[in-house]
Amino acid sequence: MNEKLKPPVISAIIAMLEAVRLVVLGRDQDRAESPGGLSLAETVDREFPFPLAYCFRSMQAELTYSRKWLKALELYEVIIKYVSFVLLSALKQQKDQTPVGVTGLRRPSVGHWHAACFGLLSAAKDSSGEIFVRRYLEALDRKLIRRGRDASERLLPLRNDTKGHGFIEEEARYQALYEANLCYIQTLMEFVAPLASYTLIKVGEGLRRRRGVSLFPAKILMGSHPIFPVKLHETQEEVDTDCLLYDAESEKYLSLHPWLVIDVCGECHREVVFLYDKLEPDYVVLREYPTNHTQRRDDASELVRSYLRV
Repeated sequence: MNEKLKPPVISAIIAMLEAVRLVVLGRDQDRAESPGGLSLAETVDREFPFPLAYCFRSMQAELTYSRKWLKALELYEVIIKYVSFVLLSALKQQKDQTPVGVTGLRRPSVGHWHAACFGLLSAAKDSSGEIFVRRYLEALDRKLIRRGRDASERLLPLRNDTKGHGFIEEEARYQALYEANLCYIQTLMEFVAPLASYTLIKVGEGLRRRRGVSLFPAKILMGSHPIFPVKLHETQEEVDTDCLLYDAESEKYLSLHPWLVIDVCGECHREVVFLYDKLEPDYVVLREYPTNHTQRRDDASELVRSYLRV
């Protein structure tokens, strides 16, 4: 088909098919033209990166407060992981080196992720020169950073208690925990919100590079729907074939490999986004939220070791 049709024709066909799919999914309105007055919940569900939006939707869909509380804590974990992954990748791209203090991410607890998230944020704020996440850093004033850190410090021991002991309280107790601490989840959503202005994508099949130009279909991993629309991208950059952040303002890309990987899950047999979980001696363990299905990757361990300096 590529040999018979010119690129503009292919682009038009892709755009037409994706417009139909967006209407079917209820996502026909462009993200930049979202109606005014959206609540934070609606904004997260429609416009946040898929791993965050999907966890948020899962939390909302639960019927019991014990499950809602568990999903809220998983959402907290995904938020600080996602910010950490983006900052790790941005600092690596900027200076071709990883900041000190991330060796704990070899087999990390949530406490390690909390420390890494705010440590990397401080390093990125202090870095000189251009950095991919400049707009995100500029949007975070000291007050919002302090509120985000305080919210994380509030949720961290509660997460450890719940995960460590399991469900041992009455349902009314979990309702009280959920309702009392939902404000901290909201604060962390506000903390990560400026990062949602960067589009999470996955380079699709058919990447071509000719005369210094890369042309590829990109799966748009934004919003909570697990069916991803496709948009054609054209750039002079040589792009990675895994998960990328795309900055529409600068038309630049940031590779999030090996921290985020989109692949078919061996347990639920559908395409999901896996997040880095831990490093074993010969392989990396990735985890999908909110199912907590895992995947073992033998091909990523050396790269993770180079990032973490272990």
